[in-house]
Amino acid sequence: MDEQNQVTSENILKVDLLNHFQVFVNSEQIVEGWNQRYAKQILIYLVMNPSVTREQLCDDLWENVSTGKARHNLRMYLTHLRKLIRNDEYHFLRLDKEHIYLSENIECDLTTFSKLLDEAWIEQDSIHIQQLCTQLFKQLHKNSFRTLSDDWILGLRNKWEEKLFTLSQFMSDVCLESEQLSKAIEYMEWAVLFQPDNEEMLKRIGDLYLRYSKLEQV
Repeated sequence: MDEQNQVTSENILKVDLLNHFQVFVNSEQIVEGWNQRYAKQILIYLVMNPSVTREQLCDDLWENVSTGKARHNLRMYLTHLRKLIRNDEYHFLRLDKEHIYLSENIECDLTTFSKLLDEAWIEQDSIHIQQLCTQLFKQLHKNSFRTLSDDWILGLRNKWEEKLFTLSQFMSDVCLESEQLSKAIEYMEWAVLFQPDNEEMLKRIGDLYLRYSKLEQV
């Protein structure tokens, strides 16, 4: 039986990245070892790039390290990562001399969120956009994406935040039209969070706060 066939649907590697970093192997959390030998950085990279060459991974994570040294170090780092996720038993990672493959038996809140965000971004129907946005913003909190600080992922993170910035304005306007002022404020607060120096957003949320204050006084 080959490695792929040994991985059953019961064997799941669950990686939480959206609001915090957590890893579970078949529902059992793996707590220790992630701050050693770049285990956390490599796993995040592989979740987002499940089929990659060793050379590309080294270039993206350690661009200032010579190719030979980076590849030598990577072998040690992968040995550590494989132990953490019990790879000899579950085969979540497959390796050859040039490539690294992550199994399809992976659950990740960030990749699921990203797909939902892309769906909302291209959706044309206003009602469906609102439904998708409601799902998206329920998953977020103020520290979302904060675990994603490596250079290679900052471009993706910026794109997600730009889309959420635009969608939060859309939802704020929708809520205003239906006279849901408190909800409009909540969505505008997201817009300000994503672009805290945007003067237009600061003015808009200031106006909303003022309107809400006046209503409270009535």
